[in-house]
Amino acid sequence: MTKETENIIQHQEDDTIDIVALLKQLWVARKTILRFTILFLFLGLFVAIFSKKEYTASTTFVPSNQGEGTNGKLGGLASLAGISLGGANAGSEISPELYPQIVNSIPFQLELLKTKLTIDGQEKPVSYKDYYENLYSPGLLGNIKKYTLGLPGVVLSLFRGDAEEEIVSQENQILSLSQEDNDLIKQLAEQISLTVNDKEGFVTISVTLPEARASAQLTIKAQTLLQDYVLKFKTQKSIEELLVSPMPNWAILVGFIMGGVSRGVLIGCIVFCVSLFFYPSFTIVNPLLTVVVLFLTAILFSLMGFINAIFADSFDDISIIPTFVLTPLIYLGGVFYSINILPDLWRNISMANPMLYVVNTFREGMLGVSDVSIPFALAMIVFFIVVLASACLLLLHRGIGTRQ
Repeated sequence: MTKETENIIQHQEDDTIDIVALLKQLWVARKTILRFTILFLFLGLFVAIFSKKEYTASTTFVPSNQGEGTNGKLGGLASLAGISLGGANAGSEISPELYPQIVNSIPFQLELLKTKLTIDGQEKPVSYKDYYENLYSPGLLGNIKKYTLGLPGVVLSLFRGDAEEEIVSQENQILSLSQEDNDLIKQLAEQISLTVNDKEGFVTISVTLPEARASAQLTIKAQTLLQDYVLKFKTQKSIEELLVSPMPNWAILVGFIMGGVSRGVLIGCIVFCVSLFFYPSFTIVNPLLTVVVLFLTAILFSLMGFINAIFADSFDDISIIPTFVLTPLIYLGGVFYSINILPDLWRNISMANPMLYVVNTFREGMLGVSDVSIPFALAMIVFFIVVLASACLLLLHRGIGTRQ
């Protein structure tokens, strides 16, 4: 037997495990092993019993990056012909890879702190900030952690006082945050998470809170707020491209009005065609007047919508004017009654309602019945169009709602 073979055999003998010797060592140390097992068992039970319950709510959605897909397909075909379409939609979309930075930004989380949450035992919803400052109790385990591991921070907070920290937001504005708000923002950043699945193309937002319903409400708020941020960026980008273009304000206004008129006329024609299924024998008394007032009404409503969009900060704000202003004006414009039956005072007040002239001119064109003079009604509609168009041009000239 060679020396090399002897070394290999010796090495194998050293690597073998003596089960009997190992069991003897475990038996000798059985009391120590049992003590540690019981200790960690009680520690686990203590943590399981006294830990606060946490609930996680998640929502998954697909970001709307339609411009990227369209530009990619058309750009690939156009590049074969030596045409570049890269500037058409470049920069008009926010990449989903930037969504985590948006969610973790200070302005975004300040909005989340104001979210109203439904808390068990509370009659009225409270904000996230009020919940953690006045209602939330960390429990026994949380207090132990606070005054053991977090004791240095507690001691420092006694000497730090109400110091404020200045933070520059994404909109180049200086935000002054109290230490309490700063701590809440850091806590919220740990409770909310956003993941982007590049392969499947969807985004998932998860929120973990001690309250189940509150967790779901904050998740929905985070998704809605993120989508509003993305939509605001796309809208603002389109507005900036219009403002930096050499087009005059009247051309920008005409472009928006033409889009609104096209949509309004198309919807009106579709509704009229559908109504013919229920009354096939219906005939328009004055087709020319009906077409004229149709286009005038579409222009009038487009101008009103343009002004509404300038002052609205979100889609919820846009619905306020049609619901609480336009709808009452239509109902008070003589749709269900004749203004001739009203007292003189209310009849004179109704004459200031532009919807009165729209309704009666449509009624004259389609049915041959009207409560007001048609030439006067057409003149009033044109007058309101001129007034609203002048107001729109003034708003564009001053940059209200566009440059501010």
